[in-house]
Amino acid sequence: MLRDMMTWKKEEPEKEEAAHRARMLTARLFQWRFANARMEKAMARAAITAESSSTKRMDIPL
Repeated sequence: MLRDMMTWKKEEPEKEEAAHRARMLTARLFQWRFANARMEKAMARAAITAESSSTKRMDIPL
């Protein structure tokens, strides 16, 4: 078993680099998706707040 571990070859550097880049791109994609989802939720909340405050103003007679 020890002999098998000693002779075990590491992956080729090109494959390692490609796998690393793929993981980094995947992580970046998830970060953007999360940020966009948070922004959309905040914008929806702001729109609802703006609509409700504008309807309250319309109810007040001038």
